[in-house]
Amino acid sequence: MAFIEYRSPENIPPVHRVPDGDNILRIHGVHPEALSLHYALYRELMYGASPLSRVQREMIAVTVSRVNRCRYCLLHHGGNLRAQLRAEGAGEGEAQALFNALAEDHRTADVSPPDLAMLHYAAKVAGLPSEITDADVLALRTVGFDDRGVHDICAIASYFAFVNRIALGLGVELEARFLP
Repeated sequence: MAFIEYRSPENIPPVHRVPDGDNILRIHGVHPEALSLHYALYRELMYGASPLSRVQREMIAVTVSRVNRCRYCLLHHGGNLRAQLRAEGAGEGEAQALFNALAEDHRTADVSPPDLAMLHYAAKVAGLPSEITDADVLALRTVGFDDRGVHDICAIASYFAFVNRIALGLGVELEARFLP
């Protein structure tokens, strides 16, 4: 059970309601303005225009959630990652193998050098942000990321560090459809 009350959509002012009923958003029902802002940021970072693919964005979400030991986001976005990989033609076994590797340690994942650099940086943003230097950004540039790509990697990793802390700090429960 969550540490504070989830709010149902009918108890949230219509101007702040969102079409997504996941618990991570419902927990914000006690602060409706935060709910609508959170949802807008999520939609922009995860679905807006970006040099990062949807798969790359979900890989960041899974990696950051593993670093922060946030089971809620790890399984939620692990499901999203697997679904996106399948939508792009990967088999179930391949999609599951990538999720398993990222859930264990991104350094073991069979991904491209740019994706590995991206995941190293995202993990550092999540776990050791005070130790990031220009060398970390140079590593991203070396494998082809421009300023917008670097920004989006950092913003998505930072967003999930925030969401992980909301989920963990408020005891947000995983929806049944994501339970293993």
